[in-house]
Amino acid sequence: MVGRKNKETSPGEGAGSKVRDAPPVTLDGPMPPTYLGSAIIAILLCTPLGVIGLYWGLRVRNRWGRGDENGAFQASRNAEMFTYAAFGAFVIIAAIAIAVAIVRRITGDD
Repeated sequence: MVGRKNKETSPGEGAGSKVRDAPPVTLDGPMPPTYLGSAIIAILLCTPLGVIGLYWGLRVRNRWGRGDENGAFQASRNAEMFTYAAFGAFVIIAAIAIAVAIVRRITGDD
């Protein structure tokens, strides 16, 4: 230990720390749409698909902020797909319910 200088380390430095000095990421063009408003409405119409659409909509901003442009666009496409799938599922279920109600009314099976 003779002749060795003690190195002072600040908090966060050491053998196990992972400090990165990355330059700020600049992406070309506008952020892709998040579809958050549509996803919230979709939750009211078809909860399972609407929640998945909301999840992907929230991922868009996160991925864009990290500089993952491809990931942000993929999350946007997923958000759009699940949101519109929820709207479509609602329309199909509502049409079936109306058809069943009409048939029951016509047959007198109340």
